[in-house]
Amino acid sequence: MNDLLLTISIPVFFFFAIAIEYFLSRKKKVKAFTFNSTISNISIGVAERLLSLSLTGVFYSIFTYIHQCFAFFTIKETLSTWIVLLFLTDFIWYWYHRFSHEINILLGCPHSASSK
Repeated sequence: MNDLLLTISIPVFFFFAIAIEYFLSRKKKVKAFTFNSTISNISIGVAERLLSLSLTGVFYSIFTYIHQCFAFFTIKETLSTWIVLLFLTDFIWYWYHRFSHEINILLGCPHSASSK
């Protein structure tokens, strides 16, 4: 039941946050949203999540096979390990994203700002 609640609450929180931002921008008379950009960004986000979900399954299978057949060591699953790996992953992702703005081949195209 907790997994179902979490699964439902994430999109609800996401759309609630967008609604708050939309209404605050209207209240301040700031044109922060255009219909085309909103539909485009939501569509890209959904497509990216679906692709990521399918690729996660593929990579999990591949990495499980590699680990079972060729691993030199195993990392114990402890709370401290999870915390260290979470920060390490976030640190690596930050620098990958930062470099991708400098080296266009990593990202493919600019994405963090609207074309306007």
